[in-house]
Amino acid sequence: MDNAMMMPCDQVISKLWEYLDGALDEARAGKIREHLEMCARCLPQYNFELAFLALLKRNSRQPVPASLQRKVFEALLESSASDPNAQLLRKSSFFNRLGQAWRTFRGRRN
Repeated sequence: MDNAMMMPCDQVISKLWEYLDGALDEARAGKIREHLEMCARCLPQYNFELAFLALLKRNSRQPVPASLQRKVFEALLESSASDPNAQLLRKSSFFNRLGQAWRTFRGRRN
């Protein structure tokens, strides 16, 4: 595929969770698949999200203590704020949902 025709990285990153969930139509999924085959920048994010999803599925039956949830959310928010690739992370639907969940959680505790 010609690089000029390749889907932009920010669009691929923002659709990775939907791609992994099988929620995209075949045309869009195909474009993402082709992009990931060629893009050394996006492939690590895809591999991370794939491994994270597998971890969640394996451990989804074990309850997570509230204190650990807080620490994980805080660490993710802090790391994305100082990460040079934070713009891509913020565009990821997973991190958007995670941030929204954290803000809701914090709002209920105050």
